Amino acid sequence: APASATITAGGSQSYTARGQDAFNNDLGDVTAATTFTISPNGSCSGASCTTSIAGPHTVTGTHTSGKTGTASLAVTAATTTHFALAAPATATAGVAFSVTVTAQDAANNTTPGYTGAVHWTSSDPQAVLPANYTFTAADAGTHTFTITLKTAGTKSITATDTVTSSITGSASINVAAASARHFLIRAPAKAKADKAFSITVVAKDSAGKTIKNFIGTVHFTSTDPLATLPSDYTFTAADRGRHRFVVKLKTLGPRTITVNDVSDPSMRGSKVVTVVRPDEDDDNDHDDGDRRDGEHDDDDDGGGNHDGARDSERERD
Repeated sequence: APASATITAGGSQSYTARGQDAFNNDLGDVTAATTFTISPNGSCSGASCTTSIAGPHTVTGTHTSGKTGTASLAVTAATTTHFALAAPATATAGVAFSVTVTAQDAANNTTPGYTGAVHWTSSDPQAVLPANYTFTAADAGTHTFTITLKTAGTKSITATDTVTSSITGSASINVAAASARHFLIRAPAKAKADKAFSITVVAKDSAGKTIKNFIGTVHFTSTDPLATLPSDYTFTAADRGRHRFVVKLKTLGPRTITVNDVSDPSMRGSKVVTVVRPDEDDDNDHDDGDRRDGEHDDDDDGGGNHDGARDSERERD
């Protein structure tokens, strides 16, 4: 006895054993002649059993005669003492990743009743960290956050309870420099002022190959203050890394069109288009890229440049 009990992890429960005959008649206290064990984990000293692991347990009493009896023991987590962070070992600068925070007691049991607030810090001065978050009962002691680190090297992220600073947890992440991804822009070398023309934007990796699964959102700017530019556009899987847009420039002279990834501004590309008077010849008969410069690629992506690259850059898929 007792036949069932509940303790906090790290606590103990004392037992007594009474003998019974085949007809359940009481034969008196036989505790002194009984050995107690606990499973799946824990230990017993005499008739007192303890465990630091939360969950259901079974206590078994074995009499010197070989007769046995069992009792159920429910073990609940103790008070929250720290956070355990589950984070990737590596990340790429500028690319968001998930981190799961679990409130735990001293024995690393999840404490489902934790409802404190968490504050984030990082050794990366450029880190994009979550706002303070208060755990709810529905979280049951576990919540997942999104973090972005931007500085290459080994960086730490730390979650700390806003009231009890000793409740904290950290993880180290090896941040790799962002790959040299960029956009290739196909556009005519010349365009008439105030006449719409098409351009094609192609997402490229550091090796110059088309990123066919690119689904980022792009934003356009231009050195022409009067330019009519496309609205922000989110690439779809159907685009396969390339999409055509319509642009209109109005200010005479060389004008730059720039496109960048909204979530990763380092991924960008530019193209210079010379704006000529409406009565001059332009290159719009060559379908968003002046192929007379000799540019060609196997997928017929066409020409353009990125960040000052020559129009003759060969596009590879």
